[in-house]
Amino acid sequence: YLELEQIGEATSIFKELIARGEERQYRIPLAMAYFGLAYVRNREANQQDSLLLAQRSLALIAPSQAWELYFDQADRARIVCNLLAQATPAHPFVGLVRAALGAKNDSIVPVIHETRPVIRVQALGSLRVFRGTEELDPRVWVSAKARDLLAYFITFRHEFIPLDRIVDALWVSDARHGTASFHTALYRLRHALRTADDMAKFIIASNGEYHLDAAHFDIDVDAFEQAIREGNRAPSDESVRYYQRAIEMYQGPFLNNLYFDWLIPEQQRLADTYLMTLRTVEKYHVKGGNMEAALNLARQALLVDPFAEPIHCDVMRYLYELGDRVGLHKQYAVLHTLMHDELGVEPLPETKQMYAKLIGISQSTY
Repeated sequence: YLELEQIGEATSIFKELIARGEERQYRIPLAMAYFGLAYVRNREANQQDSLLLAQRSLALIAPSQAWELYFDQADRARIVCNLLAQATPAHPFVGLVRAALGAKNDSIVPVIHETRPVIRVQALGSLRVFRGTEELDPRVWVSAKARDLLAYFITFRHEFIPLDRIVDALWVSDARHGTASFHTALYRLRHALRTADDMAKFIIASNGEYHLDAAHFDIDVDAFEQAIREGNRAPSDESVRYYQRAIEMYQGPFLNNLYFDWLIPEQQRLADTYLMTLRTVEKYHVKGGNMEAALNLARQALLVDPFAEPIHCDVMRYLYELGDRVGLHKQYAVLHTLMHDELGVEPLPETKQMYAKLIGISQSTY
């Protein structure tokens, strides 16, 4: 029907598919039905509805990484993804589809809202929130729950979240009054982020679900991951520049001044990404003979994973190459103490053998 320009018939089918998909929770077909209706609404110049539907489709399909399903839609995918890229420029799924389609930035369709006040969020390390260049005073939240609610939406910024899930996450001890407490916190969150003449919602409600209005936010996590993706795509000689930029952005574990169970998976995911990036750049410097730089990066990696025995071994090798015999001894002593005191074990036999070889003694001597 779309090919025949029979838009009304196509719309009816998409709506029927959405009703069935919502009832039965068929995530991928439902995502593609929302995609189709987003395209239709864009054709009808209803860009606000189009973006909302596209974001709902993206939230359903992105976890599956089935980006080929979008890619197969060709020009329709280009239109929908251009819309999504304007609202969420650093989303990896959208980036994959647009790269495969050969999309260009100048083809992006301008979207909704003449002015978009941007809130800058630093989430790598302690949570810090800026309006323009001015950091928000913690007192603007009125209560910590408003701040925690923003942190929750930042963590799940690519999802549409049912109200009961939000209440369960943030008001575990007060489920009876959780809904009322949520609306109070949401009011305070919006009030804290707004300027006097601004009526932005920042958090959008739709059919009992809530999501972050990503177009209003500049989040350091997105920039961190974008730099790594650029490094992955760049030629090997240029990739280090992007990886180094990502390393500099990582100011500490994700939202490390907050303590909720729902933070842990994202904290671990980002820490693993950071660690992998450190190790990639470290190996680049080893290949180039810059042992001092490699040593510094390996030590940064140990701050993320202090029990990683292979990283301790690399530090010892670099110290050996740099002629720092005292530092080498100290590093082995740190490893031995850490393993013995915290885990109740000895370093691995191969670690002991490597250490003995580096200091030029037989293993039996120690």
